[in-house]
Amino acid sequence: MDIKKILICDPDNGWESQILKSLGEQAFELLTARSGKEAQDIIYSQEIDIIIIALELRDFTAIEVIKYIKYTQQKTRIILTCKNLETFDNTFSSDKKIAKMGISDYLIKPFKAEKLINLTLDKNASDSWRNLHGKVSANIEEEVSDLDDNFTSIEIEKFYCGNISIFDLYLRISRNKFLKILNAGDFLEKERLLHYQESKGIEKLFFKTKDRRSYINYMNDFLLKISSRDDIAPNAKVAHIESTGKKLVEEIHTNGIDKKIVEEGLALCNNIYTTIQQDEELSGILKTYCDFDDTAESHIFLTTFYSIVITKNTSWATQRSLEIISLGAFLHDIGKIKLSATLRNKKTFEMDSEQLKEYQKHCFYGVDILKNNPLITEPISQVIYQHHELISGTGFPNKLTGSRIYPLAKIVCFADFMAHYCALHRLPLQSAITEVISQKKDIFNFEPECVKSLIKGLTGNDC
Repeated sequence: MDIKKILICDPDNGWESQILKSLGEQAFELLTARSGKEAQDIIYSQEIDIIIIALELRDFTAIEVIKYIKYTQQKTRIILTCKNLETFDNTFSSDKKIAKMGISDYLIKPFKAEKLINLTLDKNASDSWRNLHGKVSANIEEEVSDLDDNFTSIEIEKFYCGNISIFDLYLRISRNKFLKILNAGDFLEKERLLHYQESKGIEKLFFKTKDRRSYINYMNDFLLKISSRDDIAPNAKVAHIESTGKKLVEEIHTNGIDKKIVEEGLALCNNIYTTIQQDEELSGILKTYCDFDDTAESHIFLTTFYSIVITKNTSWATQRSLEIISLGAFLHDIGKIKLSATLRNKKTFEMDSEQLKEYQKHCFYGVDILKNNPLITEPISQVIYQHHELISGTGFPNKLTGSRIYPLAKIVCFADFMAHYCALHRLPLQSAITEVISQKKDIFNFEPECVKSLIKGLTGNDC
């Protein structure tokens, strides 16, 4: 195994002893520098894997050293520390500037040694599953007491992680009690899971919520591999995409949104598009697919899925359009995070005037949440902001009409409506769109080309 080199650059050595001791137990070679000049001399003479650098560095500033290392050693991970938040905010006006400089993580002093160690060891890396090597499970079941809130559930029918368990796997016994059935790295025997399902009536598996990003990353990698395979049925691909999408939304709602989770969202959207592009049987799936789970996770999946189908069948749409629509649709309701749980769980027809006014702010909230994310471009922001604008001028937040609405927002608007309609009336898409058109009540709120493109996706024919 290669020994990684860590360079710690800080004029203050008061906090280093515990870090050095902990990191010294790992496979690292540790180097220290008290000034920017000393740091640059070390960087000039040898390759550095990770640099932990204090913003207060003198005799060449931390910014100068960071620019130097990005020029000479592009693969080096940079972890920045700073003595207080005010100094940090005065130096970096936005997350975009931090990302542009190549800084992967930052910490404000004082911080716990464990936090820096975890960043250095990258213990929370979503792709850590790649380093696992299978071992035979001892088949020993271990009872564990832990809070239900620390676990994430997934239906056995929809669970997939290959031949090796990518994390510790549990069954739920009762409130705050679990049974560990596999350790991370154990060979995963499908027969064993089948036994739990058939003989014990187990419907769900559980893993720690902290491992959810690993699962999302793993599934995105898996979906990329199977998207163009003919030996896997289209409905199985769609089921895996839906399951992954739900976990991604859960992660955002639980832990917020950052650059890495947006990247996972973009990867999932690309997998949805590739699957749609590759499979001729997809129109059949759209006709019969019924997901009546009226949750935020299911709604986001269906809205994204329908948006990509519409865009794929729109004559003027480009590859760039698909990229914008994919991420815009996936994040269209992100602003609801700022609404109260009570309001989020209400239907619009159940809200009073004050609640409806607050609800309609989620379009603005969504743009505000994402404004400093370097992956969110202005077109994506416009999709999120305008996804409730109707061509009739009766939408919100600005009651825009016709051509004043961003074209890609019109697509997400119609997809969003159809996703809600299917769930509310418990209808598959084909029945739902037939009903909407025949009633002639809501259909005039939407761009005719969007309606035609979704029908084309359903039937395979122009209308």
